Amino acid sequence: MKRKKKSVLMDLIMLPLCAIVAYPFIYVLMGAFKSRGEFAVNPYGWPQSATIQNFLKAFEGVSFIRILWNNIFITALSVLAVTIISAMAAYAVVYNNCKVNRGIRIYLLLGFFIPFQATLLPLYQLYSSMGLMDKLYGIILLHAGSISLPFFMFYGSIQGLPREYAEAAWMDGCSVPGTFFRIIFPLTRPVMITQVIFTFFATWNDYLAPSLFLTSRDKGVLILEVTRSVSRNSVDWGRSFAVVTITLILPFIFFLAAQKYLISGMAAGGVKG
Repeated sequence: MKRKKKSVLMDLIMLPLCAIVAYPFIYVLMGAFKSRGEFAVNPYGWPQSATIQNFLKAFEGVSFIRILWNNIFITALSVLAVTIISAMAAYAVVYNNCKVNRGIRIYLLLGFFIPFQATLLPLYQLYSSMGLMDKLYGIILLHAGSISLPFFMFYGSIQGLPREYAEAAWMDGCSVPGTFFRIIFPLTRPVMITQVIFTFFATWNDYLAPSLFLTSRDKGVLILEVTRSVSRNSVDWGRSFAVVTITLILPFIFFLAAQKYLISGMAAGGVKG
């Protein structure tokens, strides 16, 4: 009986919290189907006469498929690069008893304390001198270096595996890379999926880097199209919300498909020692 009361109490607490979290998304979705005039007189209510015109004009002057492809291309290659680099780095640090291992961990730990904004000026100068401005692979390189959190997640997971797995593979003649890809890496699957989720959202929703380093509209990403609805004197909220709605669809589907791995991956990636 006490357990049932506790469960009901938790539900009563969680329901308003869920409503608070969900309301901004519902508000954006409602606004996406309102005309500019209706939004001005009824910004908070349900659409009285729903329209899809905001979606049709959301990407005027540029190919929606091109913008979507830019987003997918940058996100997919960034996720792949971060996953492989961070997992291999963690594998090397765990199994290679080298004096510089502690220094590597401290160096990557600094990534948590140095804000990205502090590196913008040198990065901008570097990208300008190297011809990486307005290049999609320039953004991919930027995200590929963001391995601090993924490294420590993989480090905790690999450190928790029995060393006998790798040692047995080496005794059987398996190479160091072969041991990683055939044995160690598959065993980190929960952490890998969790890290993929984090990197996917961080890359897909990134506004700052594309806004600075991608100058052409046809090289832009979905989130940048939100700013196209903002002028000096007015904001087309319906069009902005339509772009935001389109931008949220794929991450929402991705999260629903991968959410069951999130908690198990965080637990498996806990850093030991």
